[in-house]
Amino acid sequence: MRHHLFSARRSAFFGAAFFLAAGFWFSPACNYAQDSASSAQTATLKDAAPGRISLDLKGIDIVELFKILSLKMNVNIVPTKDVTGRVNIFLNNVTLEDALDIILINNSLAAVKEKNIITIMPLEQYVQLYGRKYNEPRKVKMYRLKNAAPKDVSAALEQLKSEIGKVIVDEPSATVVLMDVPENIDIMERALLTLDQATQTEIFDLKYARAEDMKSQLSGVFTSGASQVGLDARTNKIAISDLPGKMEKIKKMVEAFDTETRQVLIEVQIVQISLTDETQLGINWNRLFTVGNLRDASISSVFPISPAVSTYGQFSLGTLAQNDFSVVIQALNSFTKTNILSRPRIAAVNNQEATILIGSKEVYFSQTQSQSTVTTTTAESVNFVDVGVKINVTPTITADDYIIMKIRPEVSSVREIATSPLGSSVPVVETSQAETTVKVKDGAMIMIGGLMKEQVSDTRKRIPWLYKMPVLGWLFRNSDNARTKTELAIFLTPHIFTGDVEKPDVEKETVKEKGVLTKKPNLEMQ
Repeated sequence: MRHHLFSARRSAFFGAAFFLAAGFWFSPACNYAQDSASSAQTATLKDAAPGRISLDLKGIDIVELFKILSLKMNVNIVPTKDVTGRVNIFLNNVTLEDALDIILINNSLAAVKEKNIITIMPLEQYVQLYGRKYNEPRKVKMYRLKNAAPKDVSAALEQLKSEIGKVIVDEPSATVVLMDVPENIDIMERALLTLDQATQTEIFDLKYARAEDMKSQLSGVFTSGASQVGLDARTNKIAISDLPGKMEKIKKMVEAFDTETRQVLIEVQIVQISLTDETQLGINWNRLFTVGNLRDASISSVFPISPAVSTYGQFSLGTLAQNDFSVVIQALNSFTKTNILSRPRIAAVNNQEATILIGSKEVYFSQTQSQSTVTTTTAESVNFVDVGVKINVTPTITADDYIIMKIRPEVSSVREIATSPLGSSVPVVETSQAETTVKVKDGAMIMIGGLMKEQVSDTRKRIPWLYKMPVLGWLFRNSDNARTKTELAIFLTPHIFTGDVEKPDVEKETVKEKGVLTKKPNLEMQ
């Protein structure tokens, strides 16, 4: 049964490079044709991996070439009498199949395998014998690169070739050989000519963005096979080489990404409110804003607290004008007691989380035992847990100078101390937390209420010595158990700023004792 020696699908080269020419079939653009009458025949065999062959042949008769392949690769190759010509060829560590591919395609030859014999003949003779054309759709084109690196071009062209196509490069001579169907050869040729343009290099002195981050952001824009990027972390400079057409786009993107990082100054005021019997379910903030005649204040949402620490189990989120803070405190003081626990300030970079902790880090010890056949080893480690008021805020500045605040407040306290079987004391922390997102104007105040806490205190009073008297000692000592319930209200005011040093004539804000922010007039020296 006769069949073609090689199918349309062949395995790709692995580490192969070659240089091939023949005076009667190579394109003049290749500049490698040799005059068969004047060329002296030389043949050199080189070492190659098992099953592969390396050849350096110049002006050799094509029949002699097939003889060398037959002897070297231990196969039977029989060329017909019509197979003639001389070739110059360089093959490095390639398979017999790849070597025959190159010779057959470029010399318009066909191969037929019967049992263990490969017959080589011209295409015309194949048509006469079998009545049909030899099925070899591929063509070969060779290019010598001027600017691009062969390995980079090969990596890009490998993504364009068809399943039967091949891309072969020779690094020393900067030569690329394309083997594929004609329509795909045209596509690969246009891509190769584009990649082989002289690149343009620009050095960008970044002001705000980090060079490593900029490289990562631009990675999807760089031209595969032509672009080169270098960066210097010390000076924060990035050098980019790319095709001229792509460089204009890269410049625009660098300019857009290398912008000043905007920041948000967050002023926080934490108020502790004592709850009475009338307000044991928490402060009705909606009613408070109405009674206080706060025009710009409103309760926008009510959210559940996780976990619910009381039957109320929810917190209120509202906004109010910055100057209305003192009015809110006065309204609260009219029916209960308030205490401003803290007024921290923190600056957060745009889209970066900031954390405020007003409390303490409770320490506890944990023990780990490891037991062997002889001894038991106990290791003790120190651990910490945050207890108090913790606020996580992530600001996002919009194009119209609004601020989207992702707020996660948390109130925690140590309920009791638990003892492990190994004797370690571990605090049991009771926590109430919530999470919400709100969009406000620059300078608007955000109010979060409803974070309630209940404390049980045991107060003992006694007169020294006398409280120990038998029978009558109880007259000189007293014990009182009291429950105190409080609600925390958190007021946050975000301000957009750039971090630049302020000019001397800029109006500065000062904080009064009650937390009211006012503007201080500029005073000139007389």
